[in-house]
Amino acid sequence: MQRLAAKIRAELPTLTVEYAHGLAKLPGYAELPAEEHLAASQYDFELLATCLEAGAPTEFHQYIQERLAERLEEGFAVEVLVEGLTVLEQILSPLVEELAAAKFLWATFSRAQRIVMQSVAQQLQSSESQYQRLVSRSPVGLFRTTPDGQVEEGNPAFLEITGYDSLAAINAVGVASLYVDPAEREQLLALLQEGTVTDFETSIRRPDGRIIAIAITARLVNDEKSGSQCLEGIIQDITARRELEQERRQLARAVEAIYDAVVITDAQGAIQFVNAAFEKLTGYKQAEVLGKNPRMLKSGEQSDELYDGMWQSIISGQPWQGEMTNQRKDGTYYEAFLTISPICDAAGQTEQFVAVQRDVSARKALEEQIQVTLKRRAHQMQLSTEVSQEIAALTNLTVLLQRVVTLVKERFGYYHAQIFRHALARDAMVLVAGYGTAGEEMVAAGNSLPYGRGVVGAAAATGEPVLAADVTQEDSWVPHPNLPETKGELAVPIKWRTEVLGVLDVQSDTAGALSQDDQILLVGLCGQIAVAIQNTRLRREMEENLQELERLTSDMGREGWEALRQESPVRGYLFDHTDLSPASELWNEEIRRVAEQGELTRAVSEEQPAVVAPLAVRGELLGALGVYEDPTAPLTVDELDLIDSVSREVAQALEGARLFEESQRARIATDRLYNLSRDLTVAADAEGVLQVLRRPARESGAVEVKLFYIDLNEAGEPTWLELVAVWRREGEPALPVGSRRRLSATPFAKLWLGKPDEVFFIADLEHDARLDELSREPLRQLGFRAQAILPLKQAEQWLGFLAFSWLEPHELSAEEQELYRSLITLCVPAVANLRLLAQTEEALAEVEVTHRLYVREQWTEFFSLQGLPSYERTQQGTTSARAGEFPPAVERAMRERATIVQLGEDDEPRSSLVAPIILHDEVIGALGLENEGREWSADERVLIRAVSVQLGLALENARLLEDSQRRAARERLIGEISSRLRASSDVETVLQRTVQELGQTLGATGTIVMRGETDDQQE
Repeated sequence: MQRLAAKIRAELPTLTVEYAHGLAKLPGYAELPAEEHLAASQYDFELLATCLEAGAPTEFHQYIQERLAERLEEGFAVEVLVEGLTVLEQILSPLVEELAAAKFLWATFSRAQRIVMQSVAQQLQSSESQYQRLVSRSPVGLFRTTPDGQVEEGNPAFLEITGYDSLAAINAVGVASLYVDPAEREQLLALLQEGTVTDFETSIRRPDGRIIAIAITARLVNDEKSGSQCLEGIIQDITARRELEQERRQLARAVEAIYDAVVITDAQGAIQFVNAAFEKLTGYKQAEVLGKNPRMLKSGEQSDELYDGMWQSIISGQPWQGEMTNQRKDGTYYEAFLTISPICDAAGQTEQFVAVQRDVSARKALEEQIQVTLKRRAHQMQLSTEVSQEIAALTNLTVLLQRVVTLVKERFGYYHAQIFRHALARDAMVLVAGYGTAGEEMVAAGNSLPYGRGVVGAAAATGEPVLAADVTQEDSWVPHPNLPETKGELAVPIKWRTEVLGVLDVQSDTAGALSQDDQILLVGLCGQIAVAIQNTRLRREMEENLQELERLTSDMGREGWEALRQESPVRGYLFDHTDLSPASELWNEEIRRVAEQGELTRAVSEEQPAVVAPLAVRGELLGALGVYEDPTAPLTVDELDLIDSVSREVAQALEGARLFEESQRARIATDRLYNLSRDLTVAADAEGVLQVLRRPARESGAVEVKLFYIDLNEAGEPTWLELVAVWRREGEPALPVGSRRRLSATPFAKLWLGKPDEVFFIADLEHDARLDELSREPLRQLGFRAQAILPLKQAEQWLGFLAFSWLEPHELSAEEQELYRSLITLCVPAVANLRLLAQTEEALAEVEVTHRLYVREQWTEFFSLQGLPSYERTQQGTTSARAGEFPPAVERAMRERATIVQLGEDDEPRSSLVAPIILHDEVIGALGLENEGREWSADERVLIRAVSVQLGLALENARLLEDSQRRAARERLIGEISSRLRASSDVETVLQRTVQELGQTLGATGTIVMRGETDDQQE
């Protein structure tokens, strides 16, 4: 009540003008001066505020009695005075938010009306004619009954309230039968024996079956004619008032329960009401803002154009939504999402505005944080790519490591960066590269960390990144005097497959600056560093092996030429100035000397003397080049030098030709592996993998290739295998795709499971000693004689295997064995990605199905409660359309889940454009346009599809809001009922209050039956 009194005083000028304006419309009041209206109206409100603050209406009732006498002397009609009280009550009703205040006002005005009516009754005793006129015009029911319940007198209002046409009709059924609960009539009669009864509330049943609530004020009087007692009084229909009070209580509870801040203003923008959420959000109490304009919350962050647009929208009768920055009482800002709606009277004039604002500061902050994070990650990924590209070109390991720490430190802005590598002899990680002078000094000092100690040692020991965002909180952190500003440290292992090559360590001079984002970034970068280190290490090893390779080259060349000699029967060629012919058996003394001495030999033979030069490469004699000499014209020194030079060139050309042939064979093998790797990388499914593998299968003569997935149990052990793809050169596959078999029942599975890194090969099923008859039989049934198993395992976890099958016995060449080992390496990541993709897609599909079912259930429930709402806009305005009356295009759009364009025809000239409203793949309605003889443009089609999408989201948001409001109201109602029940001190009171509360809340009768120990004993 104090709150209502504060509102009255805060809005006193507005209320006074409104009350005076209402009184001026009543007969009698219209002739009074305006100043008198205002003065009287202001006094009425001030007096009521005083009574509310005191909690007693006595002073107001005394004032009513005094004013009543004055007005009656001035000639005012009694009904006008009653209407004046009604106007006052109607003006105050919208301000009531508390149940106690509502009850106080109702009791105050009821008593005031009774004072008026009692005065009227006294005057009527002196004037029968006035009495009859007043009775007939009275808005309340007046009656007089006999003790046995027969109505002797009753005015029209009495008949109207009870619903009967005449007193005779009432007497035909008896007054007692009007009461819904006869016990309440008996209670009323008992109270009358003690004196006048005022405002006795009960319920009666009208002849049409409707039950209404009434208030009775009555007394027992002596009938002068009969000498017996009669009952006379007045009744009022208080059904509407009760419903209004109930609605107001529910509305007040709902508004107070809303999480969002609610503000109600008058048409001029003066605040009339705010809820508790507003007080919590802004810091202002309700008393501080009543009568003020919401502009007090302006922060100055919005442009005038935004406010102009908002006001233009709401003063035109349209709601407005938008986001703006507001200011709290303490001066802090908050981001608010506002919905402002005008409330209009029956004439369409705006009476009030309702504004609902939600604090979206956290959401806006999160959005900004996400944007900053995305930009930072994009920048980091760009820098990471640049670093990876730069280090990939380096060939010296020492230079590479030093360049890595320089790039990481400078590009990513860390306080320090350094790299540690293994020192197995010291059982520690030793610093090999550090940034700047501090890094050089620590490298020169041989700085190291034992395994498991400090951030670096832990990362090296576990093979996992270790982040110490605040090193002061880490007991195991090891500081270094060269890096005194270190506040955070992150160590990321540089791993090549499962081998830890080193540890990249970065440090920050700000606690908490290093985060999971840095860890993710550096893990990816360390993968590139590992590749670069591995490549550099391989280059170094290659260089170290070059000398050994050079030593072996002679042997290999000799072996190669020996193999070439065995392949070709031709040992040489002879040119006789006419023809070129083979000279395989050509041999003479000069050739023998060249073979022994390895140098140019002059002609010594008497028969066909020749000059012979050796054909040698790296000291290895490949053959000889000879020229027959004419004894009469010996070769000159220049000619001999020419022969010697040509022999060296020929030797190099022969070696190059032989190596070229070998390199061609190696290049073909490398190209084949590269093409296989490239095609496997882009394979979209298991079938695509086998389409790639069919080429090497055809080359080796295999007739079938199968890809099996292996399922693991909870312990990570292989249990089942499933055939997911098969390629057959011709005919039908031996097994259908989808076949599953327990691994323990698979032939010779134990043989290849024990060697997951090797190719398991059966050259001939019938002669392989490793197989028993039980293992041979399944392959015999499939018609295979030879088979190769390529196990696919990643990080010690089984993925599956490939099976190559031959119809005839088959021996694997060295080239084929190398190819199959390479296929294992190439197929493992491809199959791992396919399995991971399948698991991800399955999980996403389950989530999507679950969400779709949830949306369907929620909207089905909503339609069951609300019906199927449908609206159409015509030239006459917006009207509701019933289900079954939808145009065919609407039904078709919802059925086909597509935008429908239906052009008009002769019998139906109207053309339609309809888009379904789809929410999470569920059709919840349709949005359509109709026009006579119109062709819809592409832009209009795009527009209606876009609007239908936004409409679906808006409908879902509105449904969620209604659902939350219903839940809040239900929880508040349950809480109130529970609170009242807990206040009961005995079982019977609890039972009575339970039935009463549920009956009042649900508008139904309630019954509670308690069962005792036996069926015959019930309470």
